[in-house]
Amino acid sequence: MINVIDGIKIIAAKSKLKRCVVKFGKEREETIAAMEYLAECYRDTFDYPSAIELKKDILKIKSDLYGEKDWRLLEDMRDLLFYYKLEYDYPAAIDISKSILKIHSDLNGMESETTIRAMDELAELYEHARDYSAAIEIRKDMIRILSDLHGEADWDTIWKMRDLAYCYRRAGDHSAAIEIRENIARIKAYSCGEEDEETISARVELMDEIAYQNQKTGDFSAAIEVRKEISGIVSGLDNKYFSLWTMREFADCYQDAHDFPAAIELRKEIVKIVKGLPESRESDVVWEMEKLEDLYKESGDIPAAIEVRKEIIQVLSDSLGKRDIETVVAKDKLKDYYREAKQ
Repeated sequence: MINVIDGIKIIAAKSKLKRCVVKFGKEREETIAAMEYLAECYRDTFDYPSAIELKKDILKIKSDLYGEKDWRLLEDMRDLLFYYKLEYDYPAAIDISKSILKIHSDLNGMESETTIRAMDELAELYEHARDYSAAIEIRKDMIRILSDLHGEADWDTIWKMRDLAYCYRRAGDHSAAIEIRENIARIKAYSCGEEDEETISARVELMDEIAYQNQKTGDFSAAIEVRKEISGIVSGLDNKYFSLWTMREFADCYQDAHDFPAAIELRKEIVKIVKGLPESRESDVVWEMEKLEDLYKESGDIPAAIEVRKEIIQVLSDSLGKRDIETVVAKDKLKDYYREAKQ
C-alpha cells in the first residue's frame, strides 16, 4: 500500500509521460527521461514488477536508437539487473548480466577493469542461482586474466582465488577448495616469506578449509583438533579481527557437533569482545547476541535464551529508543517465548 504523496507522484509521472509521447513521440530524449522518472517512482514505492516492465521498454527504445551494444544502455541495464535481484529472478538477472558483460568486453576488451567487474557480478549471480559449475568457469577465467596481467601473487589475483575456493566449498567440492587454498599458501610463502603474517593467514585459511571438510563429512573430532591448532596459531598474531573470525568458526564447529556447552562459552566470549570494540555498532552486538540466543534455544535452555533476548532489547532500547521498530520487533520475539511456554 503506497502513501498519498507517492501515489500523487506516480499519477503526475504517468501524466507527464503521456504528454511527452503525444508531443515528441516515444523515441525522443524527453519521453525517455519521463519513462525513467516513472520507473524511479515505481522503484521508490517498491513496485519492482512495474519498474522492470518500464525499464525493458526503455532498453528496447534505446537499443533501436543506438544499437544493442552501445554504452548508453548500461545504466538502464544495471537498474534492471538490480530490480531482478530484488525480485530474486536470477535467470532474468543472469541474462542481463551476460549482456552487460558482452558490452564491456566488446568496448574495452576482456582485460579491462570494468569487464572483470562484470564477470565477477555474473559469477555471483550464478552462485545465487546455485549454478556453481558456471560460476566456477567464470572465476577460473578471471584468475587466468588477472594472473596474466599482474602475476599470481598480486592481491587481486589472490582475492579471486579465494572467491573460487569459496565457490568450490558451496558446491560441495571440498577437495578442489583445499587445492586452491594450498596454492594460495604456496604463493604467499614464495612471495612474502614463510613467517610473514599474510603467509600465516593463508595457511590458517587452508586449515579452516580442511576443518570445514571434516565438519561436513561428520568427522567432528578431526575438525575440532584442526580448529584448536588454528586457535593456537592465531593467538600469536596481533589481529583481533582474525581472532574473532577464528572463534566464530570454532563456535560453529562445536554447534555442528552438538557440543553446546563449548559453543556457548565461545559465543559468550565473542559477545564480550565485540561489546568492547570501540567501532562496534549496536547491530554488531545484537547479531552476536542472537547467535548466542539461538544456541541456547537449540540446546533446550529456553530460560537462558530469554535472558539473552532481554539483553538484546536493552541494547536496542538504549541505542535506538524504546519505540524504534527494531526494539519493538525484539520485544515481540520475547513475547513469543512466553506464548510458547503457555501452550
